[in-house]
Amino acid sequence: MFKLKSARETKRAKSPGKEQSSLSIANLIIGDVSFSSDGKALLIEEKSAKARIAIGVENLSDLMQYLSNLSGRCERRAFRVPIHDSFGLQVKVDYPDEAGIPGKVRDISYIGALVELAGGRKHDLPVDSQLSVEFSLEGVVYRSHAVIKRAAENGYGLMFPESFKDSGSIDPPDPLLKMVRRLEERWVSSRMQSH
Repeated sequence: MFKLKSARETKRAKSPGKEQSSLSIANLIIGDVSFSSDGKALLIEEKSAKARIAIGVENLSDLMQYLSNLSGRCERRAFRVPIHDSFGLQVKVDYPDEAGIPGKVRDISYIGALVELAGGRKHDLPVDSQLSVEFSLEGVVYRSHAVIKRAAENGYGLMFPESFKDSGSIDPPDPLLKMVRRLEERWVSSRMQSH
């Protein structure tokens, strides 16, 4: 359960009789967590642990993409986890005429990935071609058929058809789900450490 108060209501509650109408930013309370803004950052406070996190305005779009992904919406712009080399994600691509081509994952989500091929290799496969991919992270392996949805300079934007139910809703296979969640945690952790 959550409660949304306008900043005007919040000010009124703190200072009865002294309403300040210059603020229009809302304060959202979910359980013991309060969300507010000072105009420069989103402030998240957890009262029982006395913890506070500030997320700068310049990073809010990343947070919104992340939250949108958690809500299970199926949109073309699903949150894609940017992948750093330090995350340890490995990928191999199988073309119809060549298997085990190593690559580098630039980003990944529950529904697809942007994969660049080692050495700038690229076959001229058209959009909607199918190929096989194998991702590995800390002993978790995910093998899938993928559909090329766009050609990048030295790789492909891939979609994982098995992440979709017949109804079109997202239901990624367990190994992919676990892998992407681990990578999301690493990405969030790296963002927190850099601020």
